[in-house]
Amino acid sequence: MRGGVCFVVGAGAVLPRALGHYCFHRLVTNGTETEPWQYVRNVTAGPATYTIPNLPLYQENPMLDVNSENMRCGRNATISGRGSDVATVVAGGTVGFLSSSMIGRDFYHPGPGLAYLSKSPLGTDVRDYDGSGEWFKIEEVGLNLTLAGEPGHEHDAQWMLQGLHEFVIRIPESTPPGEYLLRAEQIYPWAKWNETQFFVNCAQINILGPGGGRYPWADCKVSRGLFE
Repeated sequence: MRGGVCFVVGAGAVLPRALGHYCFHRLVTNGTETEPWQYVRNVTAGPATYTIPNLPLYQENPMLDVNSENMRCGRNATISGRGSDVATVVAGGTVGFLSSSMIGRDFYHPGPGLAYLSKSPLGTDVRDYDGSGEWFKIEEVGLNLTLAGEPGHEHDAQWMLQGLHEFVIRIPESTPPGEYLLRAEQIYPWAKWNETQFFVNCAQINILGPGGGRYPWADCKVSRGLFE
């Protein structure tokens, strides 16, 4: 997935570094907070450099390698779909991903939040879909620049997802019905080479609705991987 948004038409230094990590482990549907990994594909632990003894949710470790297929849905999540259920979602409505952060249970890091959909191929149960098909972006939560540039606030720009506990995503009303992977991502930029942190998870959803929209790659090419 490259730049350009494509839509369906129509605690500080005293804390260990990894304590700021989290994952999108719980889905909110119809106003109900579901159980961890009930609809979100489970992932495996990250590299040893991010290991903390007794960390309850070792799945919180971020992704670093943008060339890995694990960037689709998290570590080994291309094959973990059978361990989670499929949530029913109505097009035009919203779903949410909850943060598992140990620091106030919020999205602790700065950086943008993004959401993508990938439709399961015809005849393939979404629980068996590895995410190797097309993806398109349906949500982007960036900077709040309301105060930026005002006297005394020249540098006041806030990442809108930072500090929240829920990443709310609206499913476009004209999304063609069917089973999809819904991918949530937050990117924590780092100046050092290959240390930008990607927090990535995928929920399995079945979208209901009248459809009517066309897939955005009719007008905008999206790579078959996430990055090229």
